[in-house]
Amino acid sequence: MIKKRLIALCFMITALSFITSCANKGTTSSALLVYCKADEKDMYDALADMYKSNKPNVSVEIRTYNEGEGVNQADKADIISGLSFNEAQTLGLSKKLSDIGGLPEERTIDYLLLSDKDGIQYSLPLSGNVSLIYYNQAKFSLSGVPKPETLSSFESLFTIFKEEGIKPMAFSVNSSGQYDTLYFADGFTLNAPGGFKGVVDADGQLNSGIYDIESMARMMIEDIPAREDSPKDHAALVEFFKSGSIAMIPGSSADAEKLDRTLFGYFIAPGNDNSRNVGWHSTAAVALSASSKKTKEAKDFITFLLSNDAQKYISDKTNSLPAIRGINVKDSLESVYEELQYTDGAAVTFFDRISQSDAQQCKVFFDSLFSSNEEVKYEDFINGLKDSKNK
Repeated sequence: MIKKRLIALCFMITALSFITSCANKGTTSSALLVYCKADEKDMYDALADMYKSNKPNVSVEIRTYNEGEGVNQADKADIISGLSFNEAQTLGLSKKLSDIGGLPEERTIDYLLLSDKDGIQYSLPLSGNVSLIYYNQAKFSLSGVPKPETLSSFESLFTIFKEEGIKPMAFSVNSSGQYDTLYFADGFTLNAPGGFKGVVDADGQLNSGIYDIESMARMMIEDIPAREDSPKDHAALVEFFKSGSIAMIPGSSADAEKLDRTLFGYFIAPGNDNSRNVGWHSTAAVALSASSKKTKEAKDFITFLLSNDAQKYISDKTNSLPAIRGINVKDSLESVYEELQYTDGAAVTFFDRISQSDAQQCKVFFDSLFSSNEEVKYEDFINGLKDSKNK
């Protein structure tokens, strides 16, 4: 009798374990899976909690991946965060990401970023920093020059500063010992005709903004600090700028909180005379997996990420600009954020649109422009580019 009861009890425990296991599996599989970089997890955990507070029946699970492994998550996730624009485009063209399908109608008018050529959206920036040129107000006042708004007026600054013996600009150097020209290049490359194409287009034509960069380099080469005398990273460049020996440095809106606005101003990184597109460096962006079985739920969550409350939180957490107008941002970002309303719009930067190998080619090439008076070999540069042709 006791033996029969023990057998029955074991059967009940086994059955109960099986039912519990199935229930747990059902909960996990029904959750919306968001994969993000490890340093984004706290932010997405908080956003998921905010989302679920209004949708208690929705389950959102946040998982992380190691640096550089975001492209391997497309088959696992519903939503992927942390991909570069180029990585998202590559995955999208290989059918591993879906077109997010544009913005919710009520958010379209408030979105700060310009749409791309064909309207297909494989990656949606949620926050970012924009490229700026910071200037020493005392040196500008001494020379009687206004903030430049065009390439022509920017070029004239160098002639004036040179005549007055003022060092016009400095760059930092990167870990490879090259001039770091990323922020400086953004305005020229984005505002060139067809500037969204990257380095070269499908016909092998070079972004014309690169010729403008060469022209500027020829003007500046004798007056910028040599590489061996330049600050060794961007943070050091900002500190060097504070000393007052240089008129301008390239940077981004992330530097605003480090500089006293009574001493230092800024202007949008210049481009050509007819457009004022601003280079946008994403600090948070999301993509939609093509293998997701929860496309509607994923899009609902992405719509939430563009809400005022979520955008405020993301902006504060990443110390960067929200992608939506009308958000109450930190004091250090307020003036930059307001000025964006009067530009032609922000667009994902040139360097983020190209592969890492092509970006490295550009860094080497731009460094050569600012450090050597030798004849520029554009054909060798174009032939060395591997992946930047517009697909």
